[in-house]
Amino acid sequence: MNNNYLSHFQAHPRNPISHLITRYFQILLWICCTALWSTTAYGQCPTGCGTHTTSVSTVTFPICGTGTTQLSGNIDINSDCEDGGGDNCYEFIITRHDPAVTGFFADIGKGIGCTGEANIFYTEVDGLCNTFASVGSQNQFNFQYGISNDLKIYICDDSSGQVSLCNLCTDALTQRQLL
Repeated sequence: MNNNYLSHFQAHPRNPISHLITRYFQILLWICCTALWSTTAYGQCPTGCGTHTTSVSTVTFPICGTGTTQLSGNIDINSDCEDGGGDNCYEFIITRHDPAVTGFFADIGKGIGCTGEANIFYTEVDGLCNTFASVGSQNQFNFQYGISNDLKIYICDDSSGQVSLCNLCTDALTQRQLL
C-alpha cells in the first residue's frame, strides 16, 4: 500500500491560534446549549400577582385519608398576574411552619372539584420555577418543599374563571410530626 496515500489523511498538527479558535467555539456552543436547556426545562414564573394571591399554611390541611380541603381563586382577563405566554394566572403560596413537613398532595384544575383543565401551571421551590403544561383535570400531584418554607403554585388559563387546588392534604407522617 502506498504510504503517501495514508499520510495524506492523517491529522495535521494545529497551530496554537487555530486550537484557541476551535476551543472558543466549543465553549460558546456549550453555553448556548446550556442556556437553551435551562429555558426549556424551567419556565419563568408569573410575577406581581398582587390581588390574585392566596396564602395558607400546611397546618390547616387535614391528614390524607381523613379528609381534604380546597383552595380557589378567580383569574381575570388582562389581570396583573400573567405568564410569559399571556395566560391569566392565580398564585397560591403554601407555607410550612415546621421544617418536618416535607410536602403535600393536591389536584390542579378549574372550577369547584377541579373538574376543568387549566392550560398550564408552575411551581416555584427555592426560587426555581418548573412548568407543567396541559395537565388534565383531577390529577393528583405530590408537592415537595426544598430548603425554603414557601412553595408557590401558579395556575394559569387563557380565560377568566375559577382555578383550584383540590383534595389538599398532608401525608400522615408529616402531619403527625406537627402534633
